[in-house]
Amino acid sequence: MRKKALLLLAGVLALVLGLFLIGAEEAAADSSLTMGPSGRVYALLTYDEDAKRVIMMGGAKSDSDGWEPDKEVWAFDPNAKTWELIGNLESGDYDSIVYDEGAGKVIVFLGFRYNLDGNHPFFPIDVVSETWAYDVSTNTWEKRNPGPIKPPKGLLGTRMTYDSESGVVILHGGLDVNSFRFSRDTWAYDYASNTWTNMQPAGAPSGRNYHGLTYDADADRVFSIGGTISPNAATYVPTNDVFAYDFNENVWTRLDSGNAPVREYVSAEYIPSTGRVILFGGATYDVASDPGLYDPIPNGDTWEFDYFSNTWTLLKPRTSPSPRIWHGMTATGKGLVLFSGGETRETPNDETWLFNGKSREWRQLSTE
Repeated sequence: MRKKALLLLAGVLALVLGLFLIGAEEAAADSSLTMGPSGRVYALLTYDEDAKRVIMMGGAKSDSDGWEPDKEVWAFDPNAKTWELIGNLESGDYDSIVYDEGAGKVIVFLGFRYNLDGNHPFFPIDVVSETWAYDVSTNTWEKRNPGPIKPPKGLLGTRMTYDSESGVVILHGGLDVNSFRFSRDTWAYDYASNTWTNMQPAGAPSGRNYHGLTYDADADRVFSIGGTISPNAATYVPTNDVFAYDFNENVWTRLDSGNAPVREYVSAEYIPSTGRVILFGGATYDVASDPGLYDPIPNGDTWEFDYFSNTWTLLKPRTSPSPRIWHGMTATGKGLVLFSGGETRETPNDETWLFNGKSREWRQLSTE
């Protein structure tokens, strides 16, 4: 397991630890796009419900000189179909983000920061545990300094979502780069009191990272979908586990959803207008020839999950994004916005795709 963990972290560091923010909205008749960000991997997207814009931060890309992080912050207007460069990252290489509707801010969790003279014994990083808030309307950053406790330093591949019924951000999982073990912790962040709470729920999933995490407002549940787990100290396994978290009862429940896709680097989002979760793409592996999971295989399938019937359905859109991994995706009220990713980390595209939740169709926006 340590070898795979080292490779995972080394891969991220090879990208100079570039990590991200994003954008989204439904398909419409006009498919032209006035401009857009350059292609990248590990872009993170979240939807600002108040501004009605998708926010994208950072990412990483390569050129003739190698890998470098991108420190830009972009906003996508799904109605005008325009990308706008609105700012820059304040600090660090962000691992997970989510829009907090109650606070009206994008909440960002940072578990490490690239530093050639860093405090980690094996990698050029500082292990940290920082919480930041970004105000889209004023393009301002605030380092929150929550207390008295917070998630541990050095988490990689955590995932966050916003529980609108309870008004808290939920953070789950991640690889601890200090112990090289997956975390199974569930944390809740309350912006108003500026506190993190280690929930220590019953029935928690095994430790994992790069899984899907999304909140279903109809069911009032947070779903953890797929990702990579470690059944023992020497093995990594991509999984199709689906768990539902009830914040009010503080309980995780495993869902027996048989045909869920096995996937790492999961992009899965709940669409409010349809009450369904959509999963697109991500990585699988030929475990027989690649037991170490070093050569991810990109996928281009679209799946729909219905919590109340506990069923997964493989959709058949007329047009779909090409197979890809490391893309960014977020839900708007009526659909999805997907940006970039690629078949390999070295070959990201600059595509923007919209998914209409009702028609279940993808549409690519072409650059004029």
